[in-house]
Amino acid sequence: SIGAMKRLQHLDIGSNNLSGELPDIFGNLTDLRYCDGSDNIFTSPLPLSIFALSNLTYLDLSTNALSLSLPALTGLKSLLTFRADNNSLTGDLPSIDGLMSLKHLRLSNNRFTGSIPTHYAQQTGLEVLNLKSNRLSESLPGSWIEGAWKEIDISSNALSGGIPSSMAQLS
Repeated sequence: SIGAMKRLQHLDIGSNNLSGELPDIFGNLTDLRYCDGSDNIFTSPLPLSIFALSNLTYLDLSTNALSLSLPALTGLKSLLTFRADNNSLTGDLPSIDGLMSLKHLRLSNNRFTGSIPTHYAQQTGLEVLNLKSNRLSESLPGSWIEGAWKEIDISSNALSGGIPSSMAQLS
């Protein structure tokens, strides 16, 4: 089985018609760096072991049938890119606090609710933050840190209030 391949570094099962829950095969894959499970029909819940892979740099779960909330991503210490867009994920946005290597976070076209966590605006290495087309509400975080920003897309939500001066000054 894939779970027995302890030295596996690259797993791409994207763009198939794979369905059901992802099996909990990730606990032994401690060398895994790249995992693409996008464009399938995977359902929730996701195995928690996938969120503890400290060497994983790329995780793409976009365009599936995922519908529950996401756990904190903070165990993915080497993560550069996380995609879970085009699902039906619910609840609060997952914590990314302390993920200093994270560059791309794409969670658009889901059903996330609540506010954008303050630490999202404090990620100095984050280049892409795409939260488009969710059900986010309340006001924007008040303190945005100048960083590596290339794209911030928070369109098509229910955000309210003004644009914080720190966000208006980003370059």
